[in-house]
Amino acid sequence: MGKLLAELDNEQFDIELTGFSDGEFQNLIRKAQEDKPDDRYVRSLSSPIYKIRGKKPKLDSIYDTTKTDELKEAIYATHLPKQVREFLLHAAERHTKFHFDAIAEYYAHAPKKVQELMEDCALVIIDHNKAIEHGYLKLSREIMDIVENG
Repeated sequence: MGKLLAELDNEQFDIELTGFSDGEFQNLIRKAQEDKPDDRYVRSLSSPIYKIRGKKPKLDSIYDTTKTDELKEAIYATHLPKQVREFLLHAAERHTKFHFDAIAEYYAHAPKKVQELMEDCALVIIDHNKAIEHGYLKLSREIMDIVENG
């Protein structure tokens, strides 16, 4: 950012167009050039490794269907056309809460086929390319393309 601001300053850019005063703009340039790169952020994506940290969680502890079940009960109690009922039942599933820390632990204990299905459901993301292919990381891929290709 410091390089970009300094470049604007060197090209006799009208600083007032930014909404900053000359002093504020110069302070931003100085501060941006002094800042060290943040090592927490990297350009490459690395896949997480889910290692067993504890006991395998019980399946009913990794998600909560309380609200989903209440909605389904109300849907079944109402006389609706079949297609409307099916639609609303599917919509009710959106209210299922997932406890992703417990899901990650469950995943670490799970057999390979269950892990693959959990990945396909985007409960965990191991393979970034596969997640992008399935549309789970679409925006991330678009951002990476902009960063890599300008």
